[in-house]
Amino acid sequence: MKLREKTILTILILLIIILASISIFVSSVSMASYSALEQRYVMQDVNQAVNRLSDEYISLTSIVVDWAAWDDTYAFVNGQKPDYVSTNLLPVAYNNLRVNLVVMTNAHGQIVFAGLYDLSNQTMLAVPESLSRELTPSNPLLSMANPSATTTGILMLDGKPYIVASRPIVHSDYSGTPTGVVIIGRYLGTNEVAYLATLTKPNLHFIPVDDPSFPPEFLPALAPGQNRSEEVAIPLNSSDIAGYALIRDVNGRGVLALEVMESREIYQQGITTTLQYVFIVLGSGLLFGLAILFMVDRFVLFRISHLSQQVHDIDRDAVLSRRLDSSGSDEFSDLSTVINHMLETIEKFHDGLAQSEARFRELAELLPQTIFEMDLQGTLTYVNHAGQEAFGITPEKIQNRVSVREYLIPEDIERMQRGLAHVLSGAKSSGEVYHLKKLDGTLMSAIIYTGPITQYGTVSGFRGSVIDVTERVKLEEELRESEEKYRALTENTPDILFSANMNGIITYVSPQVNKFGFLEEEV
Repeated sequence: MKLREKTILTILILLIIILASISIFVSSVSMASYSALEQRYVMQDVNQAVNRLSDEYISLTSIVVDWAAWDDTYAFVNGQKPDYVSTNLLPVAYNNLRVNLVVMTNAHGQIVFAGLYDLSNQTMLAVPESLSRELTPSNPLLSMANPSATTTGILMLDGKPYIVASRPIVHSDYSGTPTGVVIIGRYLGTNEVAYLATLTKPNLHFIPVDDPSFPPEFLPALAPGQNRSEEVAIPLNSSDIAGYALIRDVNGRGVLALEVMESREIYQQGITTTLQYVFIVLGSGLLFGLAILFMVDRFVLFRISHLSQQVHDIDRDAVLSRRLDSSGSDEFSDLSTVINHMLETIEKFHDGLAQSEARFRELAELLPQTIFEMDLQGTLTYVNHAGQEAFGITPEKIQNRVSVREYLIPEDIERMQRGLAHVLSGAKSSGEVYHLKKLDGTLMSAIIYTGPITQYGTVSGFRGSVIDVTERVKLEEELRESEEKYRALTENTPDILFSANMNGIITYVSPQVNKFGFLEEEV
């Protein structure tokens, strides 16, 4: 992959990573903020509904105080005022007070009166049997320890929730020992929930915690404890969120879950806003990235590519006289100028080398000795005119990679390899005598001198000369044979032969002198 492609790919990958990181970070932070804001608004509505329920407790408290601190009530629970019920607890009283349940007990906790009224149908109903089971001595509603204290809470009767308030029965002037309690209750039904929802949300519900429809996984979130609250907001899906508050009965048991259901408008708006922001970031980042890519490509990568192409064209065409475009005043222009200076230097060296090579060729062609060049494997790459005539080496043979081994006798090939290895080790060629096969089939005795051809600090082959010593070798052999014949003649003749120089000094005496008692060394 070229530098231009690598750079563009790297910038694109980095741009994608940066934009993805920014988008993920912004989305996480933004959606977390919107989710927190959504939950805060839901919890405000839940708190408002809980406060509204507390107002109902206060409303019932004011009612039960009027009925408990009354001499007629005091007398009724003590067996007096037999017309108390028919006079005071008519259906109209239930309607006016907007209550459903009225219970009065004596000092022993026994129910003296219990009435249940249906406000919707405006009819009296039978009191549930569970009422007597709930009103045990331990029930806080029957507490008379503090005559001026009111007990409020939720009372479950046959699975139905009632908002209740109880107060000890005393005289109208709040004097006297409590002689029982008055319990006033309001059924937490559809009408009452709708009434409570008028100040909060129309989607307010009270769900018994043991109702199968109530998700059991929400209960741990409502359980009191460290870092926990009895109020929680839980997203149900992408379009709805519910806020819950745990409502306890008079005994402190969690019996109801106040539910406020709302649509996730804030969250949906958060998604829309976040997506818009992410799209803006992506679009801006993409435009910014493309602008960077364009500038980097235009002012850097294109210049590098153009400079590389110019150098490649010079190398391909082998025209060292060509120069690079060095227009401009940036680093690439400086680099082009430096390369042009380098090309000028290379051109000068190339011209000098070409001239030196030409002189070498001309001189080699004029020499009567064979001049040759070969690579490290012994393949001939050049032979001068004298060598071509002597050995019949044509340019076609050189082009077809003829080997020098074809012109050596087999006995000399191994010796040649040792000599070349000796030269490669840095030693000088000693000029050994080899026997070469000439064009006419005769053998030439020649002294071959070789030296290494070095290019860029590396040996690429050998250059050498071949000196024909065939006649000299032949004369030396004839002289040696003549000397051997002369020595054989002098050693076999019975006469004593000697030679002396101009000064009369004997320089040679034949071995026959030993017969006369003289030694050759003494003579």
